[in-house]
Amino acid sequence: MTSAIMKAKVDTYLDEVTGAATFWTTTEVYAALAHGQIAVIDAVLDVYKKRLAVNPEIEMPDTLRALVNFSGAGIAASEINLPSGFLWLVSANWDYNGSTSYPCKIINFDRQYFHHQNNTFLAATATDPIAYVGAKESDGTQSINFRPVYDTNANYEVYYLKYPTAIASGQEPTLPEGTHNAIVDYAVYALLIKDQRPEEAQVFYNKFIQEIQTIVGL
Repeated sequence: MTSAIMKAKVDTYLDEVTGAATFWTTTEVYAALAHGQIAVIDAVLDVYKKRLAVNPEIEMPDTLRALVNFSGAGIAASEINLPSGFLWLVSANWDYNGSTSYPCKIINFDRQYFHHQNNTFLAATATDPIAYVGAKESDGTQSINFRPVYDTNANYEVYYLKYPTAIASGQEPTLPEGTHNAIVDYAVYALLIKDQRPEEAQVFYNKFIQEIQTIVGL
């Protein structure tokens, strides 16, 4: 559904006059819808991460595919800052010396980041590189750190999930149609909580959870 239809559904659930700012402003409703889209993304990604930990071969759910972005370039270094809006590293390729690019083993925000990075028994090789997503040793900012260390003429490619542009008037949802009811339910829940109506809000939060369970196949 379009962002306008989503707003109209929220208005209806809240007993608002569609198109009129009676209690909730248009800005507030669209902000709640934008928040709902992020809530869906976070919920689906959380389930995907847990499944991935059990089965590294599991395919990414269709819900998240619309968020995949690409970045690649030649660099004179072994690390890059996280791209704007970065959410999750899907895959990476690393060519540390301008010869041949190989797919990386990915370690996402691992609590043992420095242990892995500095453990010689887990050392990356030219044909078996590693992409660490974590804090830079130099200043603590978040980066993607490639191993083996840059030699010369290095090249990288990364596919990553990126948070979408927020739903707004004229800005359609990025997630597919099957998620739109969940986005609407969350938006209504958030607005009712803001209005200190917890019992009514809980009804819509329960609907949101049921929609998420359907989306991820629980």
